Amino acid sequence: MDFSKAFDTVDQELAAEKYNDFVDSPFIRKWLYNFTKDREQRLIWRNTKCAYHPISRGCSQGTVGGPGIFSMLTDDATSSREQCAVVKYSDDMSCIIPCLKTPNNTEKETMQAEFHDFSRWAKCKKLQINTQKTKEIRFSLNPSPVCHCACDPVSVTSVTDLRILGITFQKNALFSKHVKALLSHSRSLLYLLKDLHLRQVPIHEVDRLFEALILSRIRYGISVYGCDRGAIKKVDTFLEKCHSKQYTSNRICADDVLKEEDQRLLNNIMMNSRHPLRPYLLTHRKAKNSTRSDFFGVKPQTKTKMFLHSFCNRILT
Repeated sequence: MDFSKAFDTVDQELAAEKYNDFVDSPFIRKWLYNFTKDREQRLIWRNTKCAYHPISRGCSQGTVGGPGIFSMLTDDATSSREQCAVVKYSDDMSCIIPCLKTPNNTEKETMQAEFHDFSRWAKCKKLQINTQKTKEIRFSLNPSPVCHCACDPVSVTSVTDLRILGITFQKNALFSKHVKALLSHSRSLLYLLKDLHLRQVPIHEVDRLFEALILSRIRYGISVYGCDRGAIKKVDTFLEKCHSKQYTSNRICADDVLKEEDQRLLNNIMMNSRHPLRPYLLTHRKAKNSTRSDFFGVKPQTKTKMFLHSFCNRILT
């Protein structure tokens, strides 16, 4: 979901009503209210300076408090249906709606009703949905899905791949396009490391630069695209070539990087009771053996390798 000028159209009075739910200190609430209230803005073009004019709407984009105020305003953007979910990150919002292979009229109505509910919510918050930038992507492991549910009669563009927070998602649930772009950009930075070798820079300094320029990009989102084993193999092949060509002195394994990031993410989820991934975290289900009296953990039944290698199932192994 995309909003037209999301930060610029925030109603300051509606945002002020949400401060009590998140901020305990009355002094900080007053400071936040004064931060957005009675602001003025002017236009400067070359040597011409226009007069200041009051601004009754919007929270300053680019400031520390701007995204926080917008997040508090949109905190109640949730789905009333148990099978649906609304995922938010600042002004980026995504609505996840499951659909069966052979949908009935109820599921068609669910998709349309979810979109209409979101539209009504945005109208109450005085936010305008930009239908031209709102995209729809349908994930399916079946190359020829039979689902023909319509999101809404309005012109919502249906795409085959979608970039969300730096990760390219594809309708077949693979991440080949993301990894291709990631490795292409990483290869374009290797000339810097090659130049350092020619200048006889110490290898430990080159390793630090490799960690900052190359490995940090690979680490970002690897817990998401790590379910695609083909993508992980391509990343591992790239890291192996970097080691053989002496761009780094360490033989870094992509699976080891994946395990490190999974463990870091799991620690964050377990330490934060309000972590957005906590409700989706699978736990061991106890089942009783018919021949013995003890209990043992049972993993979720998996029918595809994609689901087997997803984050929630990886951390159970």
